[in-house]
Amino acid sequence: MPLGTLDYLPRTEFDTGRFVARYLQVLAWLSIASMVTGPIFFHSLHIDVSPVFLFWAASALKRRSRTARRWVLALAGLTLGFLVLMLGWAIVAGTGGMTVSLGAGRIANPALWQVAAVTVPIASVVGVPFAILMSKRARRQFYEPDATPVDAAEVADRLSEVR
Repeated sequence: MPLGTLDYLPRTEFDTGRFVARYLQVLAWLSIASMVTGPIFFHSLHIDVSPVFLFWAASALKRRSRTARRWVLALAGLTLGFLVLMLGWAIVAGTGGMTVSLGAGRIANPALWQVAAVTVPIASVVGVPFAILMSKRARRQFYEPDATPVDAAEVADRLSEVR
């Protein structure tokens, strides 16, 4: 079987900044959608300014901003810490007097499984960008100037210019 013309080119490396940027953009659009649909379907108006931060962070992460990486890691880490603290408090001290809210719904004095049903999905959504930006690959891509991911089409163009 003959080799294709681009089989010798290096594969494109997973771009952590671009992936997390797209992830944050999706979260921002979902937040905007919840603000629009809340008054229509649930008769509850809430204003959320997080899409402004999410779009800023996404734009900056695409440009490999170290500051944006630190901000996203700090806020995601604080959120994860708060969720672990909340779940731990519910386990140790009980859920009496606790109120869990998710969007328009509020649960007063929830059962432990209800607290876990709210905190675990939120922690997994916040944990994805946190884990990716904490990886060795992300640190290398954000802190080494020559560590930008290799694009196969770009390498092919450079090779054709050399010939």
